[in-house]
Amino acid sequence: MSARFPSRSVPILSQCLRLFQRFSGAKEGVAAVEFALLLPIFAFIYLMSFQLTVGFSVANNADRAASIIADIVTQEPTTNVAKLDDMYALAKAIMTPYSTDDLHIKITGVQVDAGGNPTVKWSWKDDGTAAYPAGSAVTLPVELRQPNSFVAHTEIATVYNYLFFVPSMTSSTAAALDINKEFYFRQRVGNNVACTNCP
Repeated sequence: MSARFPSRSVPILSQCLRLFQRFSGAKEGVAAVEFALLLPIFAFIYLMSFQLTVGFSVANNADRAASIIADIVTQEPTTNVAKLDDMYALAKAIMTPYSTDDLHIKITGVQVDAGGNPTVKWSWKDDGTAAYPAGSAVTLPVELRQPNSFVAHTEIATVYNYLFFVPSMTSSTAAALDINKEFYFRQRVGNNVACTNCP
């Protein structure tokens, strides 16, 4: 008894066309493809937003450190190098948890004479040298040029290093953002803060 096989009534070309139609109508992988295309863009936006947020936080800490130090300096009638060194340690503490490897600070005592002219009375920077020559003219905001007064001027500079991610996510580039903050604070009581051993 011979075996009987069903005849192929549908041509092969018709079967291929039907298979192609079924494949083109399938939607199961569309979401995965869209996700794969958009993931690098979303990751880029997230990472850069995170980097910028940290950068703003570093800048805010530097601004706060400058204002606090200027405020402290103007609270006493005298200061010295040891106290100013402590101000540098304070600035580093305020900047925590961010890196302080590139942190630099300048503190200047500005004397305003009877004519409202500001000059450097003393100055100090974190390497132990004078930031500006004593007696040199400086620029003060107009509202701080009160005759016969003393103003503490604090300057803080630091560098925020971040990674710039490209949308393709195949590479990243290191970049640095220079942050410079300064703050002026008028002495609360009196018209002079002397530095006994400033350079």
